[in-house]
This record gives sequence, structure tokens and C-alpha cells, in this order.
Amino acid sequence: MPALAIRPPSRQDGRTPRSARTGKARRVSVWGLDLKGVALWAWMPFVAADLGSLYAGLRPPLPMRRGAGVIASRTITMSFGAQSMVGPACIGLAGSPGVATALFSFVGLAYQVLNGALITRCSVIFDSRMVGTASGMAILWTLLRSAAPPKD
Repeated sequence: MPALAIRPPSRQDGRTPRSARTGKARRVSVWGLDLKGVALWAWMPFVAADLGSLYAGLRPPLPMRRGAGVIASRTITMSFGAQSMVGPACIGLAGSPGVATALFSFVGLAYQVLNGALITRCSVIFDSRMVGTASGMAILWTLLRSAAPPKD
């Protein structure tokens, strides 16, 4: 029976080249993270996303106090979220797992700000029944598409 695992190439000295290390070996050798180190950082993106949801609700009243309209204040909040989505481009430049996790967490925050402001903006612009119908249709089509057989 042939082996199913693909062995990484080895050098003459018996060591695996750095480019061939993946998974646990790379996590431990390059970043110095064992399972305890991963658990130390794993919760941060979730907390940042929760903070983004809170920020999306608390930020729009500030421009409204200064005279901006409801739609304009939601647009300003959406613009902040959209501009903050630059973070994924910088994750590859991170020199440590802490910086990479912080950038990834900031992306979660920005996404939730953008999403929260967009949803509330739609509910301000359109009638509540129209928003509910559109959301329900989007869910229906998503479920139907996921149940359909894949295309070739």
C-alpha cells in the first residue's frame, strides 16, 4: 500500500528546508508558538469584532450631533470601516505573531463596523418590510444555492 503522506524534500545534512516546513513544525520553529501560545492569541480577533459591532452603533450619533444627517453619519462610519480594511495587505509584513494577530483583529473590527453601518443604513433608507423581504430573499437564495449540485 503506497504512503499517502507527502514527505517534504530533505537536504544532504538531513534537515528539512525552511520552505518545506508547514503546520506545527513551522508554527514552532518560525514563530515559536506551541499550542499554549496559539491559545494566548486566539481570542483577540473575536473581541475586536465585538468591539467593532459596538463602535458601529456608537459612532453614527457623533456626526448627527454636529448637524449631519442620518444617512451621512452612517456613510461616514462605513467609510472608516472600508478604509480600515487595508489591514489584510499588511499581515504578511508582520514580524511577530502578536503584530499579525493585532492586524487580523483590526480587520475583524473594521469588517464589523462596515457591516453594522451598512445594515443600519439600509434600514434607514428603505421601509422595514422591504429590508426584511430583501434579507429573507438573500437567505433563501443562499440556502437554495448551497443545496444545489455544484457546476462543472
